[in-house]
Amino acid sequence: MSSSLNFRWLGVAGVEFEINHTTLLIDPYLTRLPMHKIFDRAGSDQTQINLNLRSAKAILITHSHWDHLYDVAEIARKFGSIVYGSQNTCQILKLQGLPSQQICPIKVGDQVHLPPYEIAVLSGDHVKTPLDHWLNAPLSPNLHKPIRPIDYHKDVVLSFHMTMGNLTLMHGTADVPVDILMTNPFQPDHFFQTRLKVINPCLVIPIHWDNFMLPLSKPLQPMFEPFQRQFPWLKRASLAGFKKKIETGCPGARVFIPELFTIYALNDIIQPS
Repeated sequence: MSSSLNFRWLGVAGVEFEINHTTLLIDPYLTRLPMHKIFDRAGSDQTQINLNLRSAKAILITHSHWDHLYDVAEIARKFGSIVYGSQNTCQILKLQGLPSQQICPIKVGDQVHLPPYEIAVLSGDHVKTPLDHWLNAPLSPNLHKPIRPIDYHKDVVLSFHMTMGNLTLMHGTADVPVDILMTNPFQPDHFFQTRLKVINPCLVIPIHWDNFMLPLSKPLQPMFEPFQRQFPWLKRASLAGFKKKIETGCPGARVFIPELFTIYALNDIIQPS
């Protein structure tokens, strides 16, 4: 590439890419509401949005749970971004008053042309959570803004295969070979034992491991892993354990753990000096 591809982790599943001042966001969520507010009709944290985001030509959404979509309407309004997502994502954004010209429905199999980014929309996976009964249901016909976090129901989960210059990158878990894989550490054993060999990344960057119910003013803390049948039944995510599983399942792959909001040149990370 003649120009640097810069990357920032925004916390949770949120990432930012920038090439030649063209910025693309995936799943930006900065408000980080505490658990006791999931039934409240609170708004986005404008201070955090203004402090931590600079621009966004486009925003890609993997699915319509609140920790992926809650701030997107406000961010898109601020920067005039086009938002790409599922039918539920588009319906929620429309209810939040985002103009239709800024909303673009996508589905598995689509190709999104956003020079200098080329994006293939693939199927993704989602970890099981205690709130699945509420969060994986159809959208309520009585939704009105401001929408409560508990009302952000998902229909599908998307992965994004991105080609950016000489690099390929996957945000999600689709079984397609890439140079860089960004995914959460809460994967079942068969992911590390079989699927990882198909993806065959040179570099793995863990995302969506932090407790998104803690404010950004607090130190990051790992989320709890899905409930285990054996003791200890509940334990926090271990990035060291994730790194070991990656290196065992895909010898030669490196794990890079980014600092929050720090700018990295991806070509430098994948080819360290």
